[in-house]
Amino acid sequence: MMDDLIEDFEDSGVEISRTEIEAKEIMKRIVHHDQDTGGVYVEVTGAQGSGKTSVMLGFLEQILKFYPNEKIFWSSSYKSPLQFLKLGEENYDKIKFLVKEGSGVYFVNRKTGKKIDLNVTYFTDFDDLYEKSEYQYCNAVFFGDRMEWMNFIEFLRSKYDWTHVFIDEFGEVAPSDQSGKLWSRIKQFSEVVKEVRKCDVNLFTNSQSVTDVDYRVRKKIMVKIFLPGAHSDRKARVSQKAIDNLERDPEKGNYGYLEYSGKFGRLRFTKIYRPPRGLSIEAQVEPKKEDEDNGK
Repeated sequence: MMDDLIEDFEDSGVEISRTEIEAKEIMKRIVHHDQDTGGVYVEVTGAQGSGKTSVMLGFLEQILKFYPNEKIFWSSSYKSPLQFLKLGEENYDKIKFLVKEGSGVYFVNRKTGKKIDLNVTYFTDFDDLYEKSEYQYCNAVFFGDRMEWMNFIEFLRSKYDWTHVFIDEFGEVAPSDQSGKLWSRIKQFSEVVKEVRKCDVNLFTNSQSVTDVDYRVRKKIMVKIFLPGAHSDRKARVSQKAIDNLERDPEKGNYGYLEYSGKFGRLRFTKIYRPPRGLSIEAQVEPKKEDEDNGK
């Protein structure tokens, strides 16, 4: 089940180390969906180009392949390339664009700077979104306000199906160093994240640094994946020196450390996803009237 995602040590003839065994056991906890153990909250960190998106897309493809009756939702940054398009042309018919009505979201060809028309499905509220999303698809959702994902993840707790949420650049959804109402909102969300596992929700996130995400949300992480260039946090079992020594290979895939429930291991993520040739699309949001008046 994991053979196309990570290096298969059993068939390589190479002696298997304890860390490699532990890493594969952690991978099994992520990719095997068991109602007795519930979902997982996974955070992938690493420097730019370390393969964070490839790891996320690898897990996504596993779900498409082995769990066709479970829904997948993907959250993208605005004004940057849509990372899920790295799935490749063979999977483009498995991507569905869902945009909130009145959000002002539109799509742009990054090479020409011109707006482009995509086959978009519009939704009104969370119930409408869930109804219009489809199984066996990467449902790429655009609310206009990325922080709306905090509310949507809470909504998913009420569903009784396995659900998977992939959030690129999680620091834009639950940013650190906030105050006032947003501080309280993120605090409430941190309690939601703690409970989603029991509701069969898998949450996959990535960021360039662990400090990009609010510390209260970060404390609820179950599985940490450190790729080259990542920064270890104070409570991590994996040392910064070990992370700094991770091997990089743009052709065979980068190594990474996985940490879960006091255990950690190292393995190579071999599945590599590259930007599509000749296709570069980003999502943007029309500025609101009050923003225009304030010169934003």
